[in-house]
Amino acid sequence: MCGCAAATHEQLDEFQSKTDAVVLALDRRIPGFRGPYLGADAYPGAYEAIGHLLALSHRRIGIIRGVEGNLSSDERFDAILRAYKDHGLVDEPWIFAGPYSVETGIRAGAALAGLPPDRRPTAVIATSEFSAYGLIQSLHNHGLSVPGDVSVVGYDNTLFAELFRPGLTAIAQPIERMGERAVEMVLQMIAAAVEEPPPPVAPLPGTARPRPAKSVPLPDETLPTRLVVRQSTGPAPGSTAALRLA
Repeated sequence: MCGCAAATHEQLDEFQSKTDAVVLALDRRIPGFRGPYLGADAYPGAYEAIGHLLALSHRRIGIIRGVEGNLSSDERFDAILRAYKDHGLVDEPWIFAGPYSVETGIRAGAALAGLPPDRRPTAVIATSEFSAYGLIQSLHNHGLSVPGDVSVVGYDNTLFAELFRPGLTAIAQPIERMGERAVEMVLQMIAAAVEEPPPPVAPLPGTARPRPAKSVPLPDETLPTRLVVRQSTGPAPGSTAALRLA
């Protein structure tokens, strides 16, 4: 199984050129990868997230996306953008791009805090949990509260999302089920491998050895994401719901 979040396409190509093992790409689509892909369908959670923010009267919604060109990053961003439009929002969202890191969130927070209040997004969806943490810290450092001034939605929903304060509302990947399904798929691939019959005699020195088992390919699979609501999202400032809480 290749989790391969930090590996480049070149490194993965080199790895595949040196192995005949059955391979599975986990949570990252890789062009030309010799094996099936298992990942999360970003759209269901993204659609829930936009709906949740709209129910809280947010209309100016921003997005912190990952680096353009990374297929998994692009999928998350595209799903949020599609959900945004499917909910009938027509204004272009505020977008900030950068690597999946706390530093990206810090820089995004500084940029957001510098906007005039009437143009500043009242809610932001980050496609990385780390970026969401950096954003919340940066907003706090600039005198903005979460969720009082800006609501924040993160991604992944690891244990840290529950421990962080405020608790992070997050688009949850089905991490446990993905792990279980990845093992099931690899075992299926191994069971389906077809070995060539061994030669009648041992190969002479310097001659080719029998080829290793080849796997019967499985189709790609995706598992749905969902939204987990915590304390980092609240009513849009100035909304009726926010005034009731004041």
